[in-house]
Amino acid sequence: MAVISAALRVFPYVALVGIGNELMGSLAANTDINRGAIQNWIFLLIGTFCGGLLAYLIGLLVTHIADIRLAASIQQRMIDRLAKALLTWFGENTSGHVRKVLQDDVKSLHMLVAHRPVDSLMAALLPLFCSIYAFIIDWRLGILVIFPVAVYMVIYGMMMRGMDTKTVELDNKLDQVSAAMIEFIKGIQVVKTFGITGKAHQRYAQSASEACDFMEEWNRPMVRAASLTAALVSTPVIVLLVGAVGGWMVQNGWVTPVEVIAAGLIAIALPDSINLVAQMMWNYQLAGSAAKRITDLIALSELPAPNKSAAQPVDASVEFKAVSVSYGETKALQNVSLRCPQGTTTALMGPSGAGKSTLAKLAARFLDPDEGSVTIGGVDLKDLSRKDLYSRVSFVLQDVQLLKATVRENIALARPEATEAEIVKAAQQAQIHEEIMALPKGYDSVIGEGMKPSGGQQQRISVARALVLDAPILILDEAAAMVDPECEAQIQAAINQLTMGRTVIVIDHRPSSVQNVDQIALLDRGKLVASGSHRELKANELYRRLWEASGANAEEAQQ
Repeated sequence: MAVISAALRVFPYVALVGIGNELMGSLAANTDINRGAIQNWIFLLIGTFCGGLLAYLIGLLVTHIADIRLAASIQQRMIDRLAKALLTWFGENTSGHVRKVLQDDVKSLHMLVAHRPVDSLMAALLPLFCSIYAFIIDWRLGILVIFPVAVYMVIYGMMMRGMDTKTVELDNKLDQVSAAMIEFIKGIQVVKTFGITGKAHQRYAQSASEACDFMEEWNRPMVRAASLTAALVSTPVIVLLVGAVGGWMVQNGWVTPVEVIAAGLIAIALPDSINLVAQMMWNYQLAGSAAKRITDLIALSELPAPNKSAAQPVDASVEFKAVSVSYGETKALQNVSLRCPQGTTTALMGPSGAGKSTLAKLAARFLDPDEGSVTIGGVDLKDLSRKDLYSRVSFVLQDVQLLKATVRENIALARPEATEAEIVKAAQQAQIHEEIMALPKGYDSVIGEGMKPSGGQQQRISVARALVLDAPILILDEAAAMVDPECEAQIQAAINQLTMGRTVIVIDHRPSSVQNVDQIALLDRGKLVASGSHRELKANELYRRLWEASGANAEEAQQ
């Protein structure tokens, strides 16, 4: 369609020359105008102009449909891959980077897919076909037409040297700006609370400043050359050049005035095609950087597929068998073996960086161990499907994630088929039902619109979500660590309901809150130092230091 459109768009110039020469010939011979010939030329002009436009629109329609399908396909593939990606990848990449790849980078492909196939062909073929026609009229006229464009392309080519590297570098800087901006916005509440606005937005301001400085340094030497080329192919300069040289050609009898006018119109139209090529090149560079990030995300490592022929777990026990995990050069876990029998509560304790969260993530298969294995009921987690695994394991994490949906939908997130009675019962057990009913729309209140829950309310909604799922294994990650004492008591009451009869793995820094659990696993620098009950671990030096640091000794003595 682009080739047809480019070819048809030459014929209006042919028709104009034909009409002009017909009129000039009639005037010169002092004869009547051949109306039939004029009419045929007009039909040719209108028909080829409309035909070229129609072919161009059909071509764009095809590529735009392809662009929509491709964007949907790419985004679906990225979402599928993100759903299966290791949790550690999300820790290493900001939400701003993920948003940029999913949204901005896919949009950056629009010009490449929806316009470049048609517009690049049009930009290349239309000047070629028009220049050929100018050479057919007269070779000297053809040279006159392409002379400004040739000079323009030489200067522009010099300006575009090193564009690939510069474009990639600029795009990376804009990626940093996007990530810094989102991080700043997400933390604005804390920033305002503590009055640290100047310091908090420093990273964003610095990223934006670096991007601006880079653009300015890059563009400054190009401004003069760009101004020169723009002036060279401007309409007044082209009209003056073609008019002066073309008039001289007419005086020599090489061409007719009408042919000079047609050549002038062609010469004026050519720079638009060249500018379109330049724009395509710029968009191509941006799309190349975007495509690199997209393919990197699609190529993310994912959790291996389960063995469909494997047996199902016989109970809800969890066992870690000589597991080791590394984050780069850092050893997070080293040869840790631990069994959590069905129906018992195991507390993971240790100083910061001991490996507690990493061990809990293995039980939820947020990541796989580099060495060793994790089993549920004697079955390796790698042999369980996602559906089977997450019907057996639920979590209440410190950083609760609620969707912008109704309270009902958030509670029933893991079991959308849950009945109203099950949702209400779970909310009552989680100590959040009365606060939900106090809202104007009750369970139909939308998180973030009709309801803006506090940290404690979010935790209790998360507990209600786990109660609705009713999984036999529960992972608790300091669920009540960041709330006030009154709210902590409510959350603890909700958790007591949740842990009844389940296999529980709990992460907590405070010995006083886990002293009554079935076993405590003491971790330090990625190694399992000791395990046992509170009474059995009292003589352990590390456990005693943690106990003293929490201020629990005085509390225990007082009791």
